Amino acid sequence: MGDATAKDPLIPLLYFVQGVLRTIHEIPSDKTSEALTRKSFSPEATIEINQASMDRTGFGEFMQDYRNKYIFVDFAFHDAVTVPTDDEGRSGTVGVGIKARAVGKVDGVLYEARLHEIFQVEWIPSRGDSGGHRLITKLTGALKDLYPVQDDSLCKSML
Repeated sequence: MGDATAKDPLIPLLYFVQGVLRTIHEIPSDKTSEALTRKSFSPEATIEINQASMDRTGFGEFMQDYRNKYIFVDFAFHDAVTVPTDDEGRSGTVGVGIKARAVGKVDGVLYEARLHEIFQVEWIPSRGDSGGHRLITKLTGALKDLYPVQDDSLCKSML
């Protein structure tokens, strides 16, 4: 996701961030989610969620903890702001509000979380051509942890 050669069109910066977020949460395979995290986040990325600092490995563990407890079923993005740092829109800052819904794997209850995140995305040029790829180098987030949705009857009827 996000790799481009000189001839490939580049998806907008916001769509890159949304695609990474959606995929690392919703894809059924834990290994694929972990691989995408390694591919999309710089090894030196700084990540802070609710003032808890972590590196890329810590973020992977943080995500895996949620993936072990919940099945993510819906993401709604809102109030997005993108500020490119180059004329092509390859890198920059993305801020986005997110409402996520998930079903508890043990209790079958529908949960919701709200968060706001700001991403710094850098363009890493390829050697030998004008292509390259994007890496998330910084993530700062405010997360209101998962809480039960009042009317989860639809969710329980699906189980």
